[in-house]
Amino acid sequence: MKEPVRRVFLVTCLLVLCHETAAERLGWAYAEADTQSWPDARSGAASWADQQGGFWLFGGSGLGVGDNPIPLNDLWYFSQIEERWNMLQPRGVIPPGRYMASACGVSDLMFVVSGGLGIDGYGFDDTWVYSITNNTWLPLKNQTRPSARGEGATWCTDRYMYVFGGIHLGQLQSDHWQFSLEALTWTPVTTPGEEANQTDHNSESPSERNAAMTWVFKDSLYMFGGNISQSEELVYSSCLWSYSMRSRKWQLLHGLDNNQLPVYYNCSYVNCTPGGRTGSATWVDPRGYLWLFGGERLMWSRMSKLSAVFVGDTWVYDTTKNRWFWIAGKNSEEKARSVAAPEVSGFHFTPGARYGSTAWHSGNRFYLFAGVIHSSMSALFMNDLWYFQVFGDQHFTLGNVMLILIVAVLLVSVLIIVALLARRKGTDNFSQSTKYSLLMETTSFDASCN
Repeated sequence: MKEPVRRVFLVTCLLVLCHETAAERLGWAYAEADTQSWPDARSGAASWADQQGGFWLFGGSGLGVGDNPIPLNDLWYFSQIEERWNMLQPRGVIPPGRYMASACGVSDLMFVVSGGLGIDGYGFDDTWVYSITNNTWLPLKNQTRPSARGEGATWCTDRYMYVFGGIHLGQLQSDHWQFSLEALTWTPVTTPGEEANQTDHNSESPSERNAAMTWVFKDSLYMFGGNISQSEELVYSSCLWSYSMRSRKWQLLHGLDNNQLPVYYNCSYVNCTPGGRTGSATWVDPRGYLWLFGGERLMWSRMSKLSAVFVGDTWVYDTTKNRWFWIAGKNSEEKARSVAAPEVSGFHFTPGARYGSTAWHSGNRFYLFAGVIHSSMSALFMNDLWYFQVFGDQHFTLGNVMLILIVAVLLVSVLIIVALLARRKGTDNFSQSTKYSLLMETTSFDASCN
């Protein structure tokens, strides 16, 4: 084979093989546990990811004596470089055990934990700062701060920690606060009752809620779902809100607040939606897509009774198109996890239906840790670690696949022309049958929901 023919053939093969490799590496994978240093099973831990790819984790709800849930107060750090957990032993006083607290931090400087729920669902109104350099906890006292609460929607930026809503002894909150990571002080963004006095439709705000899911992208804070009912009858919101840190205004992007939409997995329709839910794990990828996994949603049982069930599906929201897309996971509740050999990824593997997990991303990996699942109709705390593998800096969308196909066809055409010319000149008795590899099916935001 002539040298130009070899080059064209090699480039064509590489394009197809790279695309297949990318498809094979997409999906969930299970990380093997280190038995020497690993956090105990829990859910609802306070967490924060630093700029070095490390992950801080404090407390949560775990098992105590007699398998009764208790609030935890241990502190852990996951090193992305070593890919292992390290338990820290702070000096001096440490915060009381709690779960569903708010947390943020500053890389190489501090880790901040605020609020949370303790024994019997009693909320805390304190704020603790862990000094990374001194390995000590410092409680902040005698300052204006949010009232006692847990399960508040929390966002972390470079300068602030934002908290919206939450719950304390069954009472939902609707106020919005920001904590300065520079001055270590709280400032109210809105106060209770302020939303009720607003008449401008463009200044509408979300109602009171707890256990909503959050994302931060550019200058916007995103919030989805959460429980919006003050009574014993749960009502899970299916709306997506955004808060502009520039204009300091809320905007309803998707869904209807105070309207509990069911989940729609058929993405051939515009109303494709995860439905009302709480307690899902969330993360943002480098392209700005908002990811969501699992959580708890409501469904009618055979006895015509509304009950809460865990789900294990994966969704993504495209902020440019204002659309939800179903990515992976069975469209049924209480799906058990499917584990392969460690580090083997794929969409047919799944962490299973769970609630209260923590999630963070580093590079092209999105990590998911712990949470609570249902096992034989009882709650079971987990401490397994999963990651969602993404090949390269971006996902393969329909445009990417079409570009690969066009380039591949052009290169193959050039290969055939060069081969025919070589045969006509009698310089090469080129005769070879070409086998074409089928492109593997990949997840495509554009293709699945048009």
